[in-house]
Amino acid sequence: MTVQQIIVLTAAFWVTGSLSFLGIRSMRRQKSDVSTPEGRIWDGIAYAFTYSMLPGHKETVNRHLVKFILGVFLHIGVFWTIAKTAVYIVNPAYARWFPVISGCVVFPGILSASVLLVMRIITRAMRAISCLDDYAASIVTIIFIAAGFLYDLHVVNNTVFAGIVSGLAVYMPLGKLKHAVLFFLARADFGGRLGYRGTYRFPQIH
Repeated sequence: MTVQQIIVLTAAFWVTGSLSFLGIRSMRRQKSDVSTPEGRIWDGIAYAFTYSMLPGHKETVNRHLVKFILGVFLHIGVFWTIAKTAVYIVNPAYARWFPVISGCVVFPGILSASVLLVMRIITRAMRAISCLDDYAASIVTIIFIAAGFLYDLHVVNNTVFAGIVSGLAVYMPLGKLKHAVLFFLARADFGGRLGYRGTYRFPQIH
């Protein structure tokens, strides 16, 4: 195992341990529901991660369609680069994928993340609710995705790629990007409470 792999692996342990700690702490702080149960918790959780997340049921689709589409491309690019990082830890020789395929997947993500950052900067309403961490998270994400693409093109070498990935991993539990884990916990808690109270289905309108 190379020095670069060891650095990335250490960063992976850091981000996994830190996010696990944050997740466990947030779950322990949840208050118990003392109301009378009217349904099943797991039905509500299943509803929260499936039916209620369909595009037709999301406010962002109805009111902010462009931002929703950009967000989808952004997350595809992120997941692709995370997968590349996992392969890199095992064997860097297999982490350089076909540049054309990588470009088709990742470049829209880089472009989408950049557009969303510009929209945050130029939109008065977005600026009013944004803090420094919002901008930092966007910039770090763009650099992360771009590094993966440039690694495929042999523009970025092993050392630079390992440094960028490790830097993101160190920052992730400390800033906004920790929502990558907390989102799923919050969504599960939301769905569980709906299931417990039996209120997770939309009312039937005749």
